[in-house]
Amino acid sequence: MMRKLSIKTRLSFVCFCLLIPISSTYAQAINCDKDAPMSRGATWSPDGKQIVFDSNRDGIQEIYMMNSDGSNVKRLTYTNTAKYLPSISSDGKKVLFMSYSDSEEAVFVMNIDGNELRKLTDKNSRNGDPDWSPDSKQIVFHSDRDEEEAEIYVMDADGTNVKRLTHNKFRDYVPRWSPDGTMISFNTTRDGNREIYVMSPDGTNQRNVTNDALSNMVHNWSPDSKKIIFYASSLQSAHLKNTNLSKDEKLALVRTTAEIYVTDLNGKNRIQLTHNYFWDQGPVFSPDGSKILFESCRSGNRETYVMDADGSNVKRLTFTTKSE
Repeated sequence: MMRKLSIKTRLSFVCFCLLIPISSTYAQAINCDKDAPMSRGATWSPDGKQIVFDSNRDGIQEIYMMNSDGSNVKRLTYTNTAKYLPSISSDGKKVLFMSYSDSEEAVFVMNIDGNELRKLTDKNSRNGDPDWSPDSKQIVFHSDRDEEEAEIYVMDADGTNVKRLTHNKFRDYVPRWSPDGTMISFNTTRDGNREIYVMSPDGTNQRNVTNDALSNMVHNWSPDSKKIIFYASSLQSAHLKNTNLSKDEKLALVRTTAEIYVTDLNGKNRIQLTHNYFWDQGPVFSPDGSKILFESCRSGNRETYVMDADGSNVKRLTFTTKSE
């Protein structure tokens, strides 16, 4: 089962391009063409001056880098497998990412210029969603190496000394290390819904941050480690409440729309930052907390955007055209 569900879980935020039978302008606004170019998975460099992201503009999903204003785009990888979710080490010298093919799902690291590419995980399991510890000496990731469903693991930055942190029959995935190093957050299906949990770096003290009717998905930390930013889909969104759409139309819309939220670690004081009919996802705070990177198909393609921390001043950073 995991061999089939793994990539859907990992890359569910790549498309979400369902064909919804709504005879209104909303359907045209929210749906993203699955064959359209995409630039996504963006994260900041430690100094906030550069952004790494993945894009299929050259045919297959590869890792790219650009300035924080969207200029000077450079391609870093040239291989025959799709690559996703890059992040830069704390010293700015290395890039961590996951690679996917029909035969393998693995964690890789390379120099910031794309040289010295090295695989960190074995090929007998599916491994993904890697994230650096604050000092970049360790990497947290998920893997199905011991179970049918994914669990959270940690390893040294060279791929050695692998330790399992979660033990249950449900899917635990998308781990993220808090900037202060005291917690690891992750997504889980253990409560019957997609929720966000936090735990100590040794796997103890697991508790939920979200526990509600939303489908709470991929998330990241605020620089001060006091808040979590994430995207979620729900009929509770104000833009669905305040329309004349029928119940069936709203149910269809909720399957193809998501908004970006920020919340305290106790799940309270939740603030919705985006309000529209598009699938907004993958939010990441800038190192100083003043900006948020995210991705959206509001242009027709899936592109990378930036906004102020309060959700204002949205600016598009990538303008992707896919080569033939």
